[in-house]
Amino acid sequence: MKRTPLKKESKAANKLREKKLDRAYQDYFREVCEEGNIPCEVCGKPMNLVHHFIEKSQCVNLRYNPINFVPLCSSCHFKIHMVGDYTGIAKITLRRGKKWFDKLQEIKKLVGHKDKATYDRAEEQLIKLKSNDFYLMELVETYQKLKHF
Repeated sequence: MKRTPLKKESKAANKLREKKLDRAYQDYFREVCEEGNIPCEVCGKPMNLVHHFIEKSQCVNLRYNPINFVPLCSSCHFKIHMVGDYTGIAKITLRRGKKWFDKLQEIKKLVGHKDKATYDRAEEQLIKLKSNDFYLMELVETYQKLKHF
């Protein structure tokens, strides 16, 4: 099927929106981890980014779901993605446990779509999180208790 100019424009707009949302979530959860003094889950050094355990490209439903977010330092993140050293992934899985891993797999099986509604929900969730410091502290407490968001 040939794409009309309107569909091309819509796809480009969604891609831009997705990029902005990814950055906003990254910034917010970096702030949460700094506020809660949450270190890199693999090595214990100060974290500086939030990794998606299940890759963003593999599951729309987990792209903006905090259960999928893992605080890492740049070095550990580099080892996972660029070097192919999956000992970090194993450490995360062992630390967080089978119940967490099974929940991720359950969510991953659900069908999701990259559409306006998905981005609308993600924006609404982020606005809600940012609107109240209570949510920030709740996320920190949840992480410290469960060892994941």
